[in-house]
Amino acid sequence: MIILHRQNGKDNDIDKLDYDGIELDVRNSEHGLLVNHNMFFAGQDLNVLVKLTDKVKSYDGAKIFNIKESGCEDVIIDSNIKGYFLDSQLPDIIRISKEKPEEKHRFILRTSKYETLNFDLLNLVKPDYVWVDYHEWDNFSLYDYDELITDTEYIISESISPAEMIIVSPELYDLKYKNIISKMKQMLNTLDIKYSVCTKFPEEWK
Repeated sequence: MIILHRQNGKDNDIDKLDYDGIELDVRNSEHGLLVNHNMFFAGQDLNVLVKLTDKVKSYDGAKIFNIKESGCEDVIIDSNIKGYFLDSQLPDIIRISKEKPEEKHRFILRTSKYETLNFDLLNLVKPDYVWVDYHEWDNFSLYDYDELITDTEYIISESISPAEMIIVSPELYDLKYKNIISKMKQMLNTLDIKYSVCTKFPEEWK
């Protein structure tokens, strides 16, 4: 699955894109939920954008909501939105996983050099997806990245969660890291794993 990063703008020609999923930043307002990364600027009504994506025949319905304000999760869960997943803060993930266990698989957990997965959290949430992040792009090491991927795959395989990894593409941090994509792909293709990727350049990952 290829996920297009930060599809927030009103001008995105989203009905003509060839993609598997989109990532949206969600905030609250007095008028309801808005799609917007920057808190001091007006955003697009979430329901309007969701209805537009639902019309895309080639789109399988995967919508990843990056929650920018606690509480937006509850509004989304209680709505009629289909095919969504939630990128939220840990306290809200734990709270809602206990309050609404039928929806907990929608939360995407995260792992990196600084954020470790553990069996208790994986077994509580049983997520469909896990973000795999990396932060040392200026000194990118294939060995370190391979170790991160391999360790994550092992932890997932040893838990009761059938989660799939979502790779965070390097250009999400800075466009100057785009040249690392080919190295990552080459390494990942040597591993017998299934993964998705969140990227600004889907053509680089196809």
